[in-house]
Amino acid sequence: MATLCGIYLTLLAFFLIGLMYFQARAGKVDLLCTRNFFILGFIVFQLTGGAASLFFNEWGYFHIQNYSVTPLIYSIACTIFTVLLLAFYAKGWITARLAQRFRLQPVAAGAGSLLTLAWVFIGVGMAFRFGFVYIPLIGGGFDMLGNGMLAAAAGMATWAAVSRLMNPFVVVLTAGVIVVAAVVTISGDFGRRDLLGVIGCIGWAAFHGYWKHLGFKAAWWRLVVVGSAGFLFLAAFTAAREGSFRDKSSTEILSSLQGADVGSGAWDLITGQNAGANSMWIMENYPENRDFDTFHTLRSVVLFPIPRTFIPELKPVALALSMPDDAGIRNKPENWNIGPGIIGHIAHDNGWLAMIPYALFIGLYLRFFDEVVRQNPLNPFAILPMGVALGQFIGMPRGEFALFFVLSIVYSFGTFAVMMLCYQGMKILGWTIRPDAEEELYDQELAEHYGEEAYDHAEPSF
Repeated sequence: MATLCGIYLTLLAFFLIGLMYFQARAGKVDLLCTRNFFILGFIVFQLTGGAASLFFNEWGYFHIQNYSVTPLIYSIACTIFTVLLLAFYAKGWITARLAQRFRLQPVAAGAGSLLTLAWVFIGVGMAFRFGFVYIPLIGGGFDMLGNGMLAAAAGMATWAAVSRLMNPFVVVLTAGVIVVAAVVTISGDFGRRDLLGVIGCIGWAAFHGYWKHLGFKAAWWRLVVVGSAGFLFLAAFTAAREGSFRDKSSTEILSSLQGADVGSGAWDLITGQNAGANSMWIMENYPENRDFDTFHTLRSVVLFPIPRTFIPELKPVALALSMPDDAGIRNKPENWNIGPGIIGHIAHDNGWLAMIPYALFIGLYLRFFDEVVRQNPLNPFAILPMGVALGQFIGMPRGEFALFFVLSIVYSFGTFAVMMLCYQGMKILGWTIRPDAEEELYDQELAEHYGEEAYDHAEPSF
């Protein structure tokens, strides 16, 4: 049964990959949208990762006991969650109206303006990460926002350069922004998600700023090339991580990439760090051996902004931190945590009672982000903030969900607020475009490539 379930999870993963491809090819959903990044994380951390555990008996610290029933229930849960998520996302309901509040008048920002703002964002991001971070109580929020600003800077520079690759001055300045953003992002940190956020925002900007207007085939192959390069870099980064990067300088981190076992890092990424195995362990142990903690994740999201010192008894402990203790794991590093997986979160939070509301909440949240992009075609000030937290969207299916969800809010809406300051400044300077002068949106360098579909505001079909 374990092998059959592994085969089924693999087939479900291929089905989702095909769904994303053919929906994008048909123009129903953008190839790069937050829904697809979440699904990509779900494939890696819950489907292929779970299948790898069943095929190769790789369980990490959390082993299941029943190899017949538990994988079957896990496969059923993954299927139900997938169906509900896709259905709720397709419905959308109020998300289109909410996204209208973020609809902006088009802005005529050239390469020079965007590159200047990108360097400003680099400076602000560094100030937030290395200065404001020391403010008591709220310093952590500035650290999060700083990472969002750095990803936005890389995206803004890419937006300026992607259609001007034959301009060496623009390309050099853009490369400088991207390198500085990446180096500052990994300085004093050890995770991949913020670095993935920078890499993802580069692809996000290139796609929405230019590639998707060249047609599906041209956009697809460009994304394959850039995505493959980004994956190999992340694989090397993963393989090079020995312990924590937190105490290493950015130079030491980059030098450690030399000679990294890319194959090992790639396997670690594909198998999802045993998140699927962890989810199965949770399903097997709750409530049989431990009580449900009903809507634990929801309470964690709501109470996340409140410091634990104020409500020590009310604020939930992250499941990623409590699981090792529940499993009786000893001699673990301080603050060591694992990925419970979104299915594990649901099982821990009272299984089928949490399934529908969690899928509904996530589906509508993702649809809102994608609606903002759809309603602001060619406007980097609205589109880029929706793409600065792509690393968090990929990480949500791994868990800790509450953490990644809050990070996505701070990154995206914090960056959007700063973008609005820039946007208002551009309006004061007269750099906006009249609503009745839509044809002026065409960049003269891209006029031969842009099509009317860029301005189609019709409801997408799903």
